[in-house]
Amino acid sequence: MLQWYIPLNHLKERHERRPLAPSDMHAVILQQCNILRLDHNYITSESINILDNSLHNDNTLIGSILYANRLSDKGAELLAEILNRNTTLIILWLDCNCISDEGVRFIANTLVHHNTTVQELCLKKNKLIGSLSVSYFIDIFQHNQSLTQLDMSNCSFKEEANQRLQDILN
Repeated sequence: MLQWYIPLNHLKERHERRPLAPSDMHAVILQQCNILRLDHNYITSESINILDNSLHNDNTLIGSILYANRLSDKGAELLAEILNRNTTLIILWLDCNCISDEGVRFIANTLVHHNTTVQELCLKKNKLIGSLSVSYFIDIFQHNQSLTQLDMSNCSFKEEANQRLQDILN
């Protein structure tokens, strides 16, 4: 029976957390799960490279949950490159990371011009995402037909940016 997700709670240490080791990531990916849940594991851009190499020929993964890690704009850029080639991933949760407007630009460009499979994107609680990202989100809304859920709550939008988003959604 195929697992819905593989939680990596055994990698979380109560007092001393550590980055996810390459061997841990490879072992998890070899499980060929549908949803890869790597939350709270200090995933960085380097880990995304390992993920990319390991998933290159994987067509079973439909979701990647990477919330509460240390993903930066570089990690978002690498994920955008993965999404350029990946045709099976439909769920991507990147909430509670260190992604800023620049990282949103990379992901939005991919969702507008290349990827037609992602249906659910979560970027909430990325406090570095601000009003500059609004135009990227508007591009996604106007040009991407596959995305049905986009959570960008609790980011750092100014009131006028919130209003622009509300106007485009109504």
